[in-house]
Amino acid sequence: MKEKIIKIIPIIAMLLIFTLANAARAQDEHGKIIASIDFEPERDGFSFKNYGRDHDGEDDLDASDLILMFGAGKVCIEGSTANNCVLYETANEWIQKQIEGMKGGHCDGFSVTTMRNWLDLPFKGRAKPAQWQKGAEVTSDLKLDEPLANYIAYYHSLQLLKEINTFRAQSFKLGPTKIVKLLIESFQTGKEYYTLGVGMRENGKYKRGHSILPYAVEDEGNGVFRIHVYDNVFPHETKYVTVDSKTDTWRYHTASDPDKTANDYVGSKTTETLSLKKMSDRNRKKYECPFGRDSEDSEGEGSANNRDEIYFTFSGEGDLLITDPNGKQIGYDAKKKAEVNQIPDAQIIYDDGGLDLNYSPDYVLPYDAAAKKAYQLLLSGKDLREETKADLSVSGPGFVVGLDDVLLDPKEELVVTISPDGETLTFTASADGKTPSIYVTTENGPDKPSYKFEIDGVTIDAGKTLTMRVDVGKGKVYFSDNDGNDDAYDIHFERTNADGTKIKFDQKDFNPKGKDSFEVDINNWNAKTKPCVKDEEGHTLSAEDCKKGH
Repeated sequence: MKEKIIKIIPIIAMLLIFTLANAARAQDEHGKIIASIDFEPERDGFSFKNYGRDHDGEDDLDASDLILMFGAGKVCIEGSTANNCVLYETANEWIQKQIEGMKGGHCDGFSVTTMRNWLDLPFKGRAKPAQWQKGAEVTSDLKLDEPLANYIAYYHSLQLLKEINTFRAQSFKLGPTKIVKLLIESFQTGKEYYTLGVGMRENGKYKRGHSILPYAVEDEGNGVFRIHVYDNVFPHETKYVTVDSKTDTWRYHTASDPDKTANDYVGSKTTETLSLKKMSDRNRKKYECPFGRDSEDSEGEGSANNRDEIYFTFSGEGDLLITDPNGKQIGYDAKKKAEVNQIPDAQIIYDDGGLDLNYSPDYVLPYDAAAKKAYQLLLSGKDLREETKADLSVSGPGFVVGLDDVLLDPKEELVVTISPDGETLTFTASADGKTPSIYVTTENGPDKPSYKFEIDGVTIDAGKTLTMRVDVGKGKVYFSDNDGNDDAYDIHFERTNADGTKIKFDQKDFNPKGKDSFEVDINNWNAKTKPCVKDEEGHTLSAEDCKKGH
């Protein structure tokens, strides 16, 4: 009798395991899978979760990435390959702003790269997991290292380009039910795949943007569908976006970190918070460069002259409202608590980071270099609960300009103006305190030098203005403030010559007593001679560095 019991126990155990597995599967799948691809988060997702700037290897983008995106002719002042390219100062600045912005997360990069791995699409000669890391058989075997961080960052940064956003902007208006139909068609035909964006609107503002990867649609009956997704915050898990086609609404329960309290994302067709991005849009040979000028070797798909576009990026948790030279506005009006877009052909690009840092969207506007008035930018902290530090950058053909380390307090408003050609910037303080650094980077083609001019270290009074103006044609840089105080400037100039060589000029605590306005002559600046600095009255302030005749 005892022997029989011993033999029966394994059978009972197997039946119990089988029963529990079926019960779990029945609980997991409420309805019928009507369309899917053979993607499994436990196998095809990364084993590590979404991150910000807290990983080893901070140089996630480099010259090779910009050559892939935009072509060597748009980004290299010298050379044309990853090994010999010397980047324009504008390209270097653009890279740094992309890396800084990724402190809000890399979720779109996760969604894209895991799908690319599933499709066996190569990046810099690597496709299969074993080509990324020795011994890896599937994507979940991979550990985060610098090559993978570069891969994720590259595809995450593409989301802020207008080519990716054009279809996405249209998809917001489809509503959840039509998005489900597009996903079903995608899984059935394989002609196009998508990443799925979820967000929330509070007081008209798009917040908590997050990118996830859909791979199946389940029909639960009574007009309710579940979209099965890989969420890069929860490795190895399947999560679900629930869509009610009768009310055209959707719901998603997630968190920015598995250890934090989860929240519901909810929306409808009218909220315009559920969206798709095409995978095919990430496979273009070239993209239009936000900061590059035309050059003879910038040929190929997507590399047309982009002089009619200007990009505004505020990497922080405040709000940005832009008034263009014609008096039209785009951005978030904190007083009216509403998003506005009065500018034809302008785009609002929402950033999906996934870490609940509610950055302002990017804005892409038609560009008119001949406009007479400046762009006016209002940076608002009206919805902030605590002080935030952010960067502002504006990219146009041949320039990237802006402010670094902008300190924005709750309820505070700051005013910035930028001329259409990117040569003149002003910053008006609303309270006493450290003024952000102000910079201009320029490029004028492969046969001319590229520059970065930066002024820092100043503290100006509330209501007063710091101004910087650059005239590369005349070889002059001007900076001034109107607060009447003796301010100590930190000056950092950098020039990349047409042959790829670089020279720098740095001066700490430049503080001529009783002076507020300065002119820097860079015409004879070279590796041995510093720029010549004069005050508003034309008096030379650095005679030892100025050649005779200045």
